[in-house]
Amino acid sequence: MKSIEKMQALSAGRALPLLVETSDVTMNAAARGAYETAKAVSAVAIVGSTVVDRVAAAALGRHGFCPHAYFTSRAEAIEWLDGPASSSSEGGGLRQA
Repeated sequence: MKSIEKMQALSAGRALPLLVETSDVTMNAAARGAYETAKAVSAVAIVGSTVVDRVAAAALGRHGFCPHAYFTSRAEAIEWLDGPASSSSEGGGLRQA
């Protein structure tokens, strides 16, 4: 996937935190699988505001390749990426804040 290739190029091969802002976005199983196997990120903070956003975040959070959290606030998502997510070695699960 092009987005994974771009992330890997920008990070020089290091896994970095990722902030995803959604707006009625859907992600199919193939896309979720591609992100899981890429191991291109160290944590994912998903920011959304609708039930559809929350469901998409939960689907991505089922994979245990890195910590995931869903937020309705961009500032809280960034704080989480800078704090607990950056020092966490645990994967999986969707934290909702």
